[in-house]
Amino acid sequence: MTPNDTSVLIGARVRFTAVLRSSSGEIVTAPAVVWTTDNATVATIFDGTVTGVTRGTTSVRATSQGKTAVASVRVEATPIFQLYVTPGSLGMHRGETQQLSFLATDSRGIPLTDRTATWTADNPGIATVSASGMVTAVANGRATVTARVDDSVAHAGITVSDATVNFAIASLQVIQNTQSVTGAIPLLAGRPTLVRAWITGNPLAQPPIRVVLRVFRNGLLVQTFDQTTPPVLATVFGDRPLSESANFVLPASLDLTGVSLQAMVDPDDVIAETDEFDNVYPLTGRLNLGTPV
Repeated sequence: MTPNDTSVLIGARVRFTAVLRSSSGEIVTAPAVVWTTDNATVATIFDGTVTGVTRGTTSVRATSQGKTAVASVRVEATPIFQLYVTPGSLGMHRGETQQLSFLATDSRGIPLTDRTATWTADNPGIATVSASGMVTAVANGRATVTARVDDSVAHAGITVSDATVNFAIASLQVIQNTQSVTGAIPLLAGRPTLVRAWITGNPLAQPPIRVVLRVFRNGLLVQTFDQTTPPVLATVFGDRPLSESANFVLPASLDLTGVSLQAMVDPDDVIAETDEFDNVYPLTGRLNLGTPV
């Protein structure tokens, strides 16, 4: 029987074949083969095709004319490609509780709903987390909560504070004065590029706020831009807070190949905020600009 031993992912299939030989070594044509599995909760088999059911190891057997061949099948979980914790940061007051959740996806972005997370907090004197991801604020300070799923980890930043104000970078907008006939806006090499960091926050009566933009190339920091913006508007339009923007101009001489961006408001923590972890954008990783044309 081939293969002798193999592995298969949950939900995936692998094909076995059985060859019956006579005592002289000749192949017996069209033998009737009965396929069985020792543990159908781990893997099933039908007409030589094994389907992974749950993680574990079992044996499959091919029987014909009183002879049996055995092979081992190891069923493995689909590897996690991305793991997220939502929300990625929390601002809390002492005694408050908030629920965190996680999402694990495969390489195609499909959620892996058969996983469970182990939750831990690095500073339980500031915030604790239950086995289900419920965070409880204990004392003022900062803590990081980690979700571990299989061999992957993701984090959420927890700020416990008496502060009533908060600032965050909602998005980064990258602009050049070019547009293609399709409506797309490609980045062109050798032209200045405007990067606009949109900042939300409250309340109105705040001092000017420092914002920095860090430019990386192939993962290495190559340049930092720094400016101070006016106070963020506290007015709301409908249910959305109006925003102030910090505008940075990347010079035409800056090679955009392999460039990624990261912005941060109040990088020196001058202003006490309800959430000190949402001052960076993106919350994890960096914004990749792609390849200029």
